[in-house]
Amino acid sequence: MEMRMNATRGWTALAGMAALGMSAMAVAAASFAPAVNYATGSAGGPGPAAEAMVQADLDNDGDADIVMADWWGTGIRTMLNNGSGGFGPAIVTNLSTSTGSVGAGDFDGDGKVDVAVATGMQLIILRGNGNGSFTELSRRTLVVSGQVQAYVFDTNNDGRLDIVAPTPGGVKTFLGQGDGDFVDGPTSPVYTVISSTARGNFNNDGIADIAIIDDVAQRAIIMRGNGDGSFTEIATAFLGFIAEDITAGDLNGDGIDDLASADSFSFSMSVVLSNGVGNYQPTKRYFGIGGPVGIRMADFDGDGDRDIVVSAVVTSKLMVYTNNGAGSLSGPLNLSVTNQPQTPVVADYNRDGKPDIAVAGAGGQLSVLRNTSP
Repeated sequence: MEMRMNATRGWTALAGMAALGMSAMAVAAASFAPAVNYATGSAGGPGPAAEAMVQADLDNDGDADIVMADWWGTGIRTMLNNGSGGFGPAIVTNLSTSTGSVGAGDFDGDGKVDVAVATGMQLIILRGNGNGSFTELSRRTLVVSGQVQAYVFDTNNDGRLDIVAPTPGGVKTFLGQGDGDFVDGPTSPVYTVISSTARGNFNNDGIADIAIIDDVAQRAIIMRGNGDGSFTEIATAFLGFIAEDITAGDLNGDGIDDLASADSFSFSMSVVLSNGVGNYQPTKRYFGIGGPVGIRMADFDGDGDRDIVVSAVVTSKLMVYTNNGAGSLSGPLNLSVTNQPQTPVVADYNRDGKPDIAVAGAGGQLSVLRNTSP
């Protein structure tokens, strides 16, 4: 009997060890090659806005290129990908003003990427020339609330890209006409200081929703898209102190997007998981991040769920957290990058099928980290 019990315990232990091994394989941490740096020509970097840099194929060669704001300069800067994840010298589009946020998309249907630029006082629309340079189309007044942002997506399902921006009166939508022109759309009232906006799917109705950071109440406000460019509050969630950026994506596999925020002044990240039926679980905090200012989601380790990268300006690191598939994060993996990194931008820059990361900072450099995960 004793021998049989010992044998049973032994098989149980072996099974447990095997299960742990399989679990470890399933959540193997992501890995990246050391950063390769490219000069941006901007001494101050893109600036502190939540969407200070984006990726898009600017020259229609199939590669992800970079567009960045220049908070201490007089326009925007673009950097073209050479096809293997390397970047050439910056191309400057002079706008005679500093710029804080950029958003990209084909606004006029000509197959070339255009750009929306927010300066803090104006919204500038630029037509893409197909080679990384741009021609100005229009300017209009757009006064900032909190942090400047020009967020580009289709708010009303008409197939035309719109622009969503925070203003002192709430969330302002500019409706795209499909020819490069935008008209004033609705303003969704939110009387607070808005530091960042994220597009998401929070109710599965096929209309784009948003989450914004309310930096007065230190919370996220989840807003349902109404299909006409306006948004209505449906939920709130607690965040850390002075959150500067927010991103949305399904972390726990329930089909509804979750939230993660970079809480700059509390040196933390907040993760808010949906319960799949219209409500949200209590906020989970991850501490020890040196001045988080930018945050994005992507499947860095190739296991089918979204992981998180956060930029930390105090330590000049990117910090990658691995998701276990249920929304619980492990790590971080600390990656050295340029001085005071701002918005991390994820794309497959070298076309090997894995999401890489690019980030620019105050050191006048663009750091590119190649994903080497198995």
